[in-house]
Amino acid sequence: MSQQAARLYYHDSYRTTFEATVRACREVDGRWLVRLDETAFYPTSGGQPHDTGRLGAARVTDVFVDEGEVIHVVDRPMAVGERVAGEIDWVRRWDHMQQHCGQHILSASFVQTFGIDTVGFHLGETWVTVDLDAPDLSWESVAQAERLANQVVQEDRPVYARFVTDEVLAELPLRRSPKVDKDVRIVTIEGFDHNPCGGTHPRRTGEVGPIQVVKLERMRGGTRVTFVCGQRAVRLAQRWRDILRAAANRLSAAVEDVPLLIDRWADDLQRAQKEARAWQERWIDLRAASLAQESLAHAASLARAASLPSAKSLSRGESLSRGEPLSRGEPLSRGEPLSRGEPLSRGESLSRAAARSGTEGLGARPVEEALADGARPEDDASGFGRVCQAVLDLDSMDALRGLCQRTMAHLGKGAVCALTCDAGERVALVVMSDRAEIDAQAVVKSALAPFGGRGGGNARQAQGTAPRSGSTGAEAVAQAVSLVLSQRPG
Repeated sequence: MSQQAARLYYHDSYRTTFEATVRACREVDGRWLVRLDETAFYPTSGGQPHDTGRLGAARVTDVFVDEGEVIHVVDRPMAVGERVAGEIDWVRRWDHMQQHCGQHILSASFVQTFGIDTVGFHLGETWVTVDLDAPDLSWESVAQAERLANQVVQEDRPVYARFVTDEVLAELPLRRSPKVDKDVRIVTIEGFDHNPCGGTHPRRTGEVGPIQVVKLERMRGGTRVTFVCGQRAVRLAQRWRDILRAAANRLSAAVEDVPLLIDRWADDLQRAQKEARAWQERWIDLRAASLAQESLAHAASLARAASLPSAKSLSRGESLSRGEPLSRGEPLSRGEPLSRGEPLSRGESLSRAAARSGTEGLGARPVEEALADGARPEDDASGFGRVCQAVLDLDSMDALRGLCQRTMAHLGKGAVCALTCDAGERVALVVMSDRAEIDAQAVVKSALAPFGGRGGGNARQAQGTAPRSGSTGAEAVAQAVSLVLSQRPG
């Protein structure tokens, strides 16, 4: 039997039942592949998806062409020589008929209106697309072609498909050349279009129903037009109507006033967002100044405390008079007298305070161990501007980075700033360093490692995140950063 005769859908797209004999059945990768002596099932080809349905008791899930033969994929084995009844899923077939014929009409409309050819076609489960050979296509042009297409639908022109001889083929004004040399099938929309096609189509254009374009997008030097036809177009119009009606109700306005109100609200929102950004910038400035002021005030208090020796460092029987400065570089060991002289520099006195605080005792101890033991180093005993804090009123990495930059500006040269915040399901960390001996990237990696986080950057600025959980939050990460910094020189 010839291919023309064996494929029943070529001659009657409305045929949904037939009988055929099983010629072959084999299993491949858990699927049963069946070949019949004839079939009404359309195989995936030409941009149109396959039919589904049943062969006897078996369910047909896929249909494709292999070496010129139509192969049916079924869910159970079938006996060779068995006579089976086939049934096509008509709802799916009818939808494909509407969409495919609608594509012919719309593509021909673009040719007749603007001379634009269709170079690609795809019929999907929800949308249909055609790729047009036009890099710049406006909505006004699309609307014009769409109006012509719907006019052809309303005219209810006859649609028919036939195999033609070479002589007839040569006389037809084809929209595009056929891709095969024999068994050329032409689908004709009377007085409008002739196009080579092996797909399924209705008998008249009126059965296609409305054609509605929904989207344009640039694709590889051309334009992809997304559209729907028939029942798909009706369902889409109903959905959009419901959406528009709900918007009108929400705005307490008539449907026709919705676009105007949306424009007005969009302008108001843009102004409000601009004001909010300005206030946020102002808030960040004030917050950064506050963080820097707190850090410098704390450092100053440590400096004052460090300028006086502890009771253990004074020899028995000696006292320190009010206002007597310490000599530069003079140790505060037990039993040594304190001579009058020039006061210690801030850096020297804070260094001594750090030694007394015991933070240097952490040495190179792993951060994980220190955290497990509940270690808590002094906030700042290093003699330079340092901020290490969880910021609980921020929730994004961008805002945290901005605050860190402003804080560094207030702290001045030789400063270090490390800030954390809870950002959704992650904890964010930003570290900035203006000191050669403190590598911001190394600090971030060391602090986040115990929490399964990671980050990157460079020696001056780095950032990273860690998963947020019940025991892991901004404050816990800030504590880990503080521990890491306490083990750094300075």
